[in-house]
Amino acid sequence: MRWPPSSIGTALLTGSSNAPWYAFGSMGADMAATLGVHNGLLLVPMHLTGGLSRCFSPFCGAMIAVSGMVEAEPMALCKRNAVPMLFGVLVCFIATFVVFGL
Repeated sequence: MRWPPSSIGTALLTGSSNAPWYAFGSMGADMAATLGVHNGLLLVPMHLTGGLSRCFSPFCGAMIAVSGMVEAEPMALCKRNAVPMLFGVLVCFIATFVVFGL
């Protein structure tokens, strides 16, 4: 499956949670139909991982603003946020599988 890395990578590169959703969201329904799974099993993690990945993107406007306020490098904040956000992505996948089934 290519959508989680694509969604995360797009969010990291653009600093936006909407960019991966608009770029890859329309493919989710077709992929779900091809795989024979519920749409939510693919689309919910795609949407949520885009939002979570934004929190450790050095290009996110909020990261740049906060790093300026605390006088730190944006990469330092990204590294600090990476572990909790990756844990959030993992929880997102687990919760999606619990709700929509495997």
